[in-house]
Amino acid sequence: MTAPIDHQSLLAPFMRALFPILLLFLFLRFIFHGKISAFKNNLRPENLNNPQGGPAQHSRLAKFYFRGVGTATANTLGRALRYHPNHRAFLSSGSVCQQCGETLLNSAWMPLARCVDSSGNRVPLMEANKRGAAFECPSCHFRWPLRWEA
Repeated sequence: MTAPIDHQSLLAPFMRALFPILLLFLFLRFIFHGKISAFKNNLRPENLNNPQGGPAQHSRLAKFYFRGVGTATANTLGRALRYHPNHRAFLSSGSVCQQCGETLLNSAWMPLARCVDSSGNRVPLMEANKRGAAFECPSCHFRWPLRWEA
């Protein structure tokens, strides 16, 4: 007669292997939960005409993240590319307008600030480093320069 099979000893190696993966999955779900719900909100019928939406209310954790990344960017890349102190202050504040105090990021964390060239024409954000001269708040139309004047 054979000894009975111990199911716990058979499952233990698999459970030890799957437990870190389960923890990683739960952590990523916690981190990206806001992003996933933001994408769901952008697909609602009322947002289809304006897919960027307006400024969103962000959690304290998200605001802390925006300020941390903005401060690091302003003090490294911003100094290397000669960003104006007003633009570095904008980045360090977590993308908050200095005039009206509104966060210029939508619910999908996309920037709402508009970039304009020296003649006042809008410039795509991807071309801001080449052609941009200033940034503008879409709600109060406050402008701040991108770089120091040479």
